[in-house]
Amino acid sequence: MTKIIKVFDSISEIVFPENIYCICCGDLIPGSRVHGLCDACVEKLKWLSENPFESRLDEFSFDSVTSLVQYDYYAQKIVHNLKFHGKSYIANNIGRLMGELFLTSKICDDPIIAPVPMYIGKERSRGYNQAALLAERIAGICDAEYIKDLLIKTKRTDSMRTARAFGRLNALDNSIELNTAWARKIKGRNILIVDDVVTTGATAEKCSEAIKMAGPSSINILSFAAVNYKGN
Repeated sequence: MTKIIKVFDSISEIVFPENIYCICCGDLIPGSRVHGLCDACVEKLKWLSENPFESRLDEFSFDSVTSLVQYDYYAQKIVHNLKFHGKSYIANNIGRLMGELFLTSKICDDPIIAPVPMYIGKERSRGYNQAALLAERIAGICDAEYIKDLLIKTKRTDSMRTARAFGRLNALDNSIELNTAWARKIKGRNILIVDDVVTTGATAEKCSEAIKMAGPSSINILSFAAVNYKGN
C-alpha cells in the first residue's frame, strides 16, 4: 500500500506540480509563491483575526481555537482539493501557513502536536489523513514534537459535513480514544490538535475529552478554516 501511495503522489506531482498552480483557482503562479496562492485568491479568502469560538469556549473541553480563514466557497475549494481530489501536496502549502500562524499568534509554548485521527479503513482508502499531513508540516516549521497516533479513531462514522452540532456529538460517541501509550507523555504538556476545518467543534471536543483525562496543561485547536459556531 505504501508503494502505491508513493507512486500516486509522484503522478500527482507531475499533473499538479506544487507551487505552479494556485491551490484555490488553479491558475498558473510563479514557483516562488511558497504558499501556493495567487494574489486574487489571497484577496478572496476571508482571513480570520480572532477565535471563532471565543464566546462559547466555556461549553468545550479545549482552551482555544485558532484558524486561518473563514470556511466559505474559496476555502472549501482548497479543502476539497486536499481531501477528495488526491492533491496531498496542498498540505505543504496550508500547513506552512498554519505553522507561521502558530509562531506569530503565541497559542501555547512547547506543544505536542497531533492530528485529528482518521479511521484506519478510511485512511487506507484515501491514501492519507490530511490532518496528519498538516500536523507533521506544522511541527516541522515550529520545531515541535509530533505524535501522529496520540489519538485513535476506533470506529468509522458517517460524514459530519451536513450534521448539526448535537447530531455530530452523538455520531462521534465512543469513536475517538487516547492512545494510552502516550498518556504519561502528555501529562502537564500543552497539546495542539490539528484539523483542516472546524465547524461545530464536535470533533475537536471529542478529541479534547479523550486527552483531558491524562492531565495536559492545555488543549488547543489549530485549523486551516473554521465555521463560526452558532450552536445549531
